[in-house]
Amino acid sequence: SSSAASDVYKRQVLEWPKSGTLTLADLPSAARSAVYLANGRKAAFKQDGDALKISLPDSPLNEYDTVIKVTFAKGVGE
Repeated sequence: SSSAASDVYKRQVLEWPKSGTLTLADLPSAARSAVYLANGRKAAFKQDGDALKISLPDSPLNEYDTVIKVTFAKGVGE
């Protein structure tokens, strides 16, 4: 599940990837930052073309879902 507004994209992680990496594909522009909403800490990420690979902690920050806010260089949907 995800939501988007202007240059911000929020992604809920309901199932924690065993690989420890969350990949978001077909993104509109380069990411400027990624932050966990649960604690405000920056998430490490790597841009690979139009895909963003976010390194996740060993376990979820919330037992139900973890939300990551990604900010882009230009607006989503532009």
